[in-house]
Amino acid sequence: MSNRNIYTLPTLLIVAVMTMFASGCSTIDHNLTQEKGVKIKILDVSNSIYVSSANVHEKNNKVVISGFIKKTSPSSGRIRGHVDINVIDPDGKIIAEKTVLPYPGNSQPNARISRFSAFLDMTPPPGSVVLVAAHKGSHS
Repeated sequence: MSNRNIYTLPTLLIVAVMTMFASGCSTIDHNLTQEKGVKIKILDVSNSIYVSSANVHEKNNKVVISGFIKKTSPSSGRIRGHVDINVIDPDGKIIAEKTVLPYPGNSQPNARISRFSAFLDMTPPPGSVVLVAAHKGSHS
C-alpha cells in the first residue's frame, strides 16, 4: 500500500463528514403557497403606492412574508408608507397581524421600488389567506 492511498481514505472520510454537517445546518426554504395551499391576496387600497408582488415561505421555523411595493406615479423619490399584513385562517378568523415599513424606500431619496419583509412565529394552516396591502397614513 502506497503513502498516497493512506492519505486518500482519511481525506474522503473528512469530506464526507463535513458534507453531512453542512447539509444538516443548511436552511431549508419552503414555499407555503405551493406546499401548504396558503393563498396570497394583494389588496389595492392606496392611490399612491401598491404591492407589486408578495410571497410567503417558511425558513428556519419562521414564516417570512416578503415582496415589493412601488409608486403609482413614475416619479422617483422616497416611498413613504407601510405594509399591512393579515393572516386569515380557513374559518375566516384573523390569526396574525403585522405592519412593516418598506426598505430602502424610507432612506433613499431616488427610490421607485422598495422591498418589505415580515416575520411570523406561527405557520398558517393549509387553506389560509395572507392579505397584503400598502398605503400611506395611519390606521385611524
